[in-house]
Amino acid sequence: MSDEQQSNSGVGVLDKTMALLELIELLPRNLRELATHSGQSTTTALRLLTAMMHHDMITRDGNGIYHPGGRFTSSALTRLASPELDTLRDETGESVQLWAPRGQSRLCLLNVDSDHVLNVTLKPGSLVELPFGSAGQVLSGEPVNTEGWIESMGTRQAGLGSVSAPVYFGADLVAAIAVAAPLQRLQPSPGALYGRLVVRAAERITRSLGARRTSDRSDLVG
Repeated sequence: MSDEQQSNSGVGVLDKTMALLELIELLPRNLRELATHSGQSTTTALRLLTAMMHHDMITRDGNGIYHPGGRFTSSALTRLASPELDTLRDETGESVQLWAPRGQSRLCLLNVDSDHVLNVTLKPGSLVELPFGSAGQVLSGEPVNTEGWIESMGTRQAGLGSVSAPVYFGADLVAAIAVAAPLQRLQPSPGALYGRLVVRAAERITRSLGARRTSDRSDLVG
């Protein structure tokens, strides 16, 4: 069986969509390039790309270049972020979550519980409406402070606080990492206690995602 036969499922629309996704993951490109490399007409490629943008599979920047979106990076994101969340939980002693944008809500991708009896726990798959909480503010595009984090003190739920920092894939904001706990353990404030550690963890995940993208596209640009 040829490579082309193996890559074709027999469902035309799905095969064409996957061909575009694979090209974008390897190297962000514009519409003309994607149509050329996939062998599709620009009309067909544009129709599929528009649908993929609607489902957050891809994004398009101001120069018309298509990049992987939040849904397309979730698998790599959770795999790369998991050890960082474990480390951050050990450093702070508090619960840590990884959140991704999903429409007007944020989706919990990972949660690592604190060992405290009284803690903040959210199951992966939980949805919270934007922009509440520090992670919600980050994913809503609110600017972080000069140290790179946003904190929340009782704004989503009374008695609870959090501090969050953004995670990027290239230029795209794809997630927020958060430390959350009862406010009585977060004095004088969540950010003052753990902001620096949260930012460092988010930066390490961002670098790991960037390294993965560089490795994936090395055969094309090396």
